[in-house]
Amino acid sequence: MSINPLVVLKTKNFEIEQIDITPDTSMLPKSGKTGYNLTQAVAELVDNSIDARSVTAILMINVVIQSGYIKVEDNGEGMDKQIARKALVLGYSEKKNKLGEFGIGMKAACTSLGRKFRVTTTKKGLREGYMYEYDEESWLSRKNKNNWTDSLRIFEKNDPTEHGTSIEIEDLSRRVSKARQRDVLKDLANRFAPFLLTKQVIIQVNNIDCSPEEPELSNEGRKNFEITLSNGNKIYGWYGLLKHGSNTGHYGFNTFRRGRMITNYDKIGIFYHPTVSKIIGEINMNHVPVSSNKKGWEEESDEYIEAERLLKEEFKVLVSKARSSSLDEKVDSDIRDETERWKAEIVKAVRSEDLIDIIPPTDIRRKRTYNSDDPVGQVIVERRDTRIEEIRQEIKEKNERTRNPRKKQIVVSHFITIAGRNYVINHEFAHLGKDKGWKDVYYKSGEPIEVYTNKDFPAYAATSDLPFYAAIHIAESLGEIIANVNSEDTNKATEYRELILRKAAQMIEEYDLPSD
Repeated sequence: MSINPLVVLKTKNFEIEQIDITPDTSMLPKSGKTGYNLTQAVAELVDNSIDARSVTAILMINVVIQSGYIKVEDNGEGMDKQIARKALVLGYSEKKNKLGEFGIGMKAACTSLGRKFRVTTTKKGLREGYMYEYDEESWLSRKNKNNWTDSLRIFEKNDPTEHGTSIEIEDLSRRVSKARQRDVLKDLANRFAPFLLTKQVIIQVNNIDCSPEEPELSNEGRKNFEITLSNGNKIYGWYGLLKHGSNTGHYGFNTFRRGRMITNYDKIGIFYHPTVSKIIGEINMNHVPVSSNKKGWEEESDEYIEAERLLKEEFKVLVSKARSSSLDEKVDSDIRDETERWKAEIVKAVRSEDLIDIIPPTDIRRKRTYNSDDPVGQVIVERRDTRIEEIRQEIKEKNERTRNPRKKQIVVSHFITIAGRNYVINHEFAHLGKDKGWKDVYYKSGEPIEVYTNKDFPAYAATSDLPFYAAIHIAESLGEIIANVNSEDTNKATEYRELILRKAAQMIEEYDLPSD
């Protein structure tokens, strides 16, 4: 039977004895085993430099990365003796509303990068500077595992006006290739973009300036936004659409807290899906808490949950635009050519020998030219959606705007004759609306039969074979027309669709088979 703590507290007398909970000295090197990668660890050191910047001068940060040596130095305010002593205490920090408020970053980052590090610092006006050196092997070899005291070196300065801090790491714990050095340059440029773009800070990596990348946006450009919470806190930033979507997940938002990037390509307020892969932007959430290593937001905090809800509302129109733009981009010239191929085979299939005794009599004729002004008979089925007329006009105007002059050429058009009247069949991918079906058809006397595949229907975004998807709609439309002309029910229309599709697929497969 287990002990009941409540009973013990109520019925037992206690003797009090003090215990020592000083951490083992191995805690210092262990602080660096928190999953930092190279860029994150260097960014932690840059955080400290930015926190120490002067309000009257531009902060210069120089990062040196070599195969066995890393240095981060700045011309910030530096530290006096009291601050230098406390800066080495694990978890100590007097910083409020700054990047390094947890008092863990510098020590953890240094021990993550290498087994030896040196901190040299001084303030303007002082005649002395301070240096601390750490060697992991010597630190761990101490006999007293509870002894956290160490030595601070004090040296005389040549110039009392000198100020700033230098952190050097040696005996690196990871390989630093040329490619990784470039990664640090790129990461720091994006991570500290708000400081760099406003010229508050200049960061160099191996003497190369960090320059934030400017995304290539669509013609709409960027839109600034600001959300004010009931308690006065603000969420602000900008968003827009990329000219071309990313298929590698490189879309979403760079999120910042007090000018320092916490996450990149974050999907907060949107969702992970190819149809929104053009969304890009920046979000500043200075009041939302982050983890102690600043690698992520505290997603279960009330502040984050509220921010996510408000951002979803803010991005509703943006998501809609992104989806529409992405769906349009799916249809390229290859997709259209393959759809035309399917359409031609479907028309042939309707009058093939295999179907002639199954599908009611129709007649297909191939002609060299087609004049859309020639009448082709009466309306055989009333069009079912008044929006189709508007869509037809929009497509016509778009084609007129984007059409390139071409040499005249003979075009072979496939006609289908139904009930003694000739009709040519056209197909378009179009936005019909989320509340509409996956396709619609336009019928009007003297004009072609026009089949429209609805880009807004959910299956459109999910399919990986748009030409076949469109072929289903073309075959389905013909099945409906034939059944309607012969006063047959919808079951017959479905049967005709499947027969037409099966035969068209066989014809394409036979055509694609290699010859002996």
